[in-house]
Amino acid sequence: MKSAIVTGDIVQSSSLTAEQEATLLEQLHAITGTKNKLEFYRGDSFQAYFPEAADALDWTLRARAAARSIPAPDASMPLSDIRASIGIGTVETPFQSLGTAKGTAFLLSGRQFDHMVKEEKRLGIFTGEEDRKTQLLFELIARYADGLFNELTSKQSEVIFEMLGHTTQQEISERLNKSQPTINRQLKAAKWQEIAQLLNDYKQVVTLA
Repeated sequence: MKSAIVTGDIVQSSSLTAEQEATLLEQLHAITGTKNKLEFYRGDSFQAYFPEAADALDWTLRARAAARSIPAPDASMPLSDIRASIGIGTVETPFQSLGTAKGTAFLLSGRQFDHMVKEEKRLGIFTGEEDRKTQLLFELIARYADGLFNELTSKQSEVIFEMLGHTTQQEISERLNKSQPTINRQLKAAKWQEIAQLLNDYKQVVTLA
């Protein structure tokens, strides 16, 4: 079974207040869970380890939704976001910290993240497998998911964040103090069905990697 490493950073982190940044970091650690691992370094940069690669995209999209749900300080400014490179491969265990760990997943994730920064991409999925078809499928999933998330408003992102936590619309309605029809409209506008399908497609392709 392949593992995954996510190398990433918080985009527009300088526009966050200290309270907003603290809340976002708390959310990211909370959604990581106990079987996975998340470590921050250089302030807004991080790496996350997923023993099961199938869990990596779900976490990454939820992390992006958490960041994009923070309202911009000015309407003319872009929303905060998460830039993430998912590397799928081997991870040598046990390890004390992600900074000293080794494996093909680390190499793929870190190397491709550097390219993403230069190309201004927000999401990439990479595998070291020689099967080019599998890599092309990952690229298509990443490109489509990236396009969907780049269009999310802060309110839509807030609802998507909750849905990615496997919450029902009724529970979201009560938690956010919004009517269920409003939640439903926001999910449709955010193209939730497409996002959910992409997650399913990703988990199927992971079995080929």
